[in-house]
Amino acid sequence: TNAIPLFSGTTCVNTAGNVFGATLSAITVAAPNCATGVTYDLWYSFVAQTTNPTITLSSIGSAFVNPRMQLLSGTCGGTLTSLFCGTTSINADYLAPGTTYFVRVYSTSAAPGSSTNAGFNICVTDPVE
Repeated sequence: TNAIPLFSGTTCVNTAGNVFGATLSAITVAAPNCATGVTYDLWYSFVAQTTNPTITLSSIGSAFVNPRMQLLSGTCGGTLTSLFCGTTSINADYLAPGTTYFVRVYSTSAAPGSSTNAGFNICVTDPVE
């Protein structure tokens, strides 16, 4: 319910994030779930403008160890379905324009002890059609 909104466009418009203070989520994700095990995560949402956006992590700080992303569909508070998994990029396809999707940014390592070097940028880019 507290997913940070992302806005997609034909160019990358970065939203800054920081994994300091990331928490463990107790969510239900339909199998297969690429974020199994201990995962410290942050949540984002966006409304698909095209069927095939690219989600990108960049400017990843050295304290953000093992960065990963997961693109999910479903309803917040309900069961989510994992659609795509990635490290610093997800090239999605077959999304439904006008539908809200969730992006889980996570690490399989412990959350950093301070915000220093724990930042990153995230953006959603739609192809020019």
